[in-house]
Amino acid sequence: MVDFDKELKTVGARLLSYVKSIVFEKSDAEDIVQNTLLILCEKRNEFDENKHFQGWAFQICKFQIKKYLTQKSRDKKKGFFSIKEDDITDEPFVRIADLELNNFNKKRLKSSLNHLPARQKDLLGYILSGYSKAEILSFMKIKDINFNTIKFRAISSCKNILEKASEEKSK
Repeated sequence: MVDFDKELKTVGARLLSYVKSIVFEKSDAEDIVQNTLLILCEKRNEFDENKHFQGWAFQICKFQIKKYLTQKSRDKKKGFFSIKEDDITDEPFVRIADLELNNFNKKRLKSSLNHLPARQKDLLGYILSGYSKAEILSFMKIKDINFNTIKFRAISSCKNILEKASEEKSK
C-alpha cells in the first residue's frame, strides 16, 4: 500500500528539479509543479496502487509542461499583433516620428508629398488634414502596427527630400 501523502512530499522536489531543467524561469517551474501537485491530489482516488507513484506523477507533470510550452508558444505568436494602441503610443519609435512631423514646416511638407510612395503620401496627407489615427486606419484599411511603420518611413523620406531641396537651393 502506498502512503500517498508521503509520496506526494518526496516527489515534489524531484518534479521541481525536472521542470527547472526544461522551463528555465523559476517562477513558471514552481507554478507547473504546483499545478501538478494539485492534479495529483484531485486524482488521488484514480491512482492505481499497483503502479509506480513517481511514474504517474511525472506523466501528469509532463502534460503540464506541454500545456505551459504550448501556451507560451501561442502567446509568442500573438505577441506583436496583440499590442494595444495604448502600448504603441509610448514607444520611442512613435514619439520620434511625432516630433519629426511637428518640426517640419507644413507647407514645405505638403509640397514634398508628391515625391513619396502612394501609401506614405496618403497617410501623411490624412495626418496633415487633421484626421485621427482611428479614422486613418479605417480609410486606409491598415493595421495599427503598419500605421506606425508607414508614418515613420514617410517622415524619413520627407526629411530627406526637404534636406536635398535645401542643399540644391544653397548651391
